[in-house]
Amino acid sequence: MMASERLIVPCSSDGSSVRAIGNLGILLYGIGNASYPTVQLKSRADQFKMPLPLVHSIVMNRSTQYDKKASKAFSAMFEAIKSKTNELQSKSPQSFVSGSAIFDDIPDSHSVAIVCSHNGIPLFGLNPGKYQVYEENPQVNPEPLNRYRDAVASFIEKI
Repeated sequence: MMASERLIVPCSSDGSSVRAIGNLGILLYGIGNASYPTVQLKSRADQFKMPLPLVHSIVMNRSTQYDKKASKAFSAMFEAIKSKTNELQSKSPQSFVSGSAIFDDIPDSHSVAIVCSHNGIPLFGLNPGKYQVYEENPQVNPEPLNRYRDAVASFIEKI
């Protein structure tokens, strides 16, 4: 993290991601109660006069979507993540690019990400069809592929 200037923080729809945002504040920026203050990146960065990276965006990934919106269950968890991020931002706006985080929602990629990574195919080089993944031949359908590509392209424009 110290080699970067900006952070893209991936979150899933679970309580661990909510806690992770709080831990980001504690361990990276020294905000809140740390059990081990000497291992906080902030204290080490201060010691060696190094700048801390800024939070650029919080990416909610693998959401189940209906009508291009996260489902109610995913939305509820994402709202908790946003709330925790906003709490961190209110305590340390200087830790965010432009004083606040960009939030984005990347839909569940279904078979797309697995096929891409297993076969070494870039996302924008993948075509609909069947692919071998170990002993199985999953189908990549056009609709989820296009939805995922659109979401990734939209996010890339923001960064």
